[in-house]
Amino acid sequence: MIDYFDMGRWKDVSKISCNLLVGIGLYYKLPYGDLVRFTAGANVSFNPIMEGYYVYHLTDSYGTFSVKNDFIYTQLSYIHTFNFLKAKKYLKRQEYSFSSKKERRKKIIDLLR
Repeated sequence: MIDYFDMGRWKDVSKISCNLLVGIGLYYKLPYGDLVRFTAGANVSFNPIMEGYYVYHLTDSYGTFSVKNDFIYTQLSYIHTFNFLKAKKYLKRQEYSFSSKKERRKKIIDLLR
């Protein structure tokens, strides 16, 4: 059996690893009380996660490698709070009477504000 490739890797677990995680976000409240959230951020690694070496025996080439975990991210979320349904049930318990659905919806939106 011919060994074409050899690799060694290590991680220094005796040291504490530290990363920088930064994020910022915005919330927007919809008319019915639900929320839309946009978040963006970055993670910066100060130390490599793993280091090592590789050797290709057939071509007699070799080298080293170092792996870090840096990334940026974005997130868009819709958060359903059920406030519209709660307000609708509240109005039903208070025995309000409305002449139309439009009038009832306007009262619910006023309650949510």
